[in-house]
Parts: sequence; C-alpha cells; structure tokens
Amino acid sequence: MDYQEVVVAMNNQELEPLTRWGIARKNYLLEHKKSLVRQLGVIGLHKHCLEIQEQAQRRKDYMMSAIRKDPRNKVTESDKAQDPMAWVGRMNNYQNSICEIIYVELIYT
Repeated sequence: MDYQEVVVAMNNQELEPLTRWGIARKNYLLEHKKSLVRQLGVIGLHKHCLEIQEQAQRRKDYMMSAIRKDPRNKVTESDKAQDPMAWVGRMNNYQNSICEIIYVELIYT
C-alpha cells in the first residue's frame, strides 16, 4: 500500500497531494530522520510536508519576483525580446539557484 493510500484510508477523506517540495521533504525525513517520522505519525508527517511545501513555494515566488524587479539581472520583457535564448538561460540559472537555496534551508534541515 502506498503512503498516500494509507493517509486516505486512515482519514477516510481526500487529502491535498504533495508536490515537488513536499515529496522531497517526506523522502528526506523517511531516510534521515526516522525518529521524527515515528513521532509525527502518518497524518502528522503529511501535514508537516504540506507546510514545508507551502513555505517553499512562497519563498520561491518571492525570490523570483525580487530577481525580476532588479534591472541588473536582465530578466525584463525588453531583455527577453532582445535576446530570448540568453533570457531563458538566465531565468533557468536563477530558478536553479533558488531551488538549491530552498533545498538547503527548508528541505534538508
């Protein structure tokens, strides 16, 4: 039986599914923090992962908006129109950097 099936079976209701951040946090806890997982239980673990997932998404959105507002980063619409490939490369670089920050600060702690 899958983890999510156990959660649904225990509560007899549909729970919000985990996304990238929530799944990464759950996998980290299951592998490295087994005592915390036992302490939280199945439902507590799911709720914890949902909270981390929401925090991670808010942090990513905030950091991306801050990057887009700074003209030195060259990710404005005019920069996109001038050199689309360079713009995509910069955006991918910023997104990857943000993801690494989130993994270090939220997921792997």
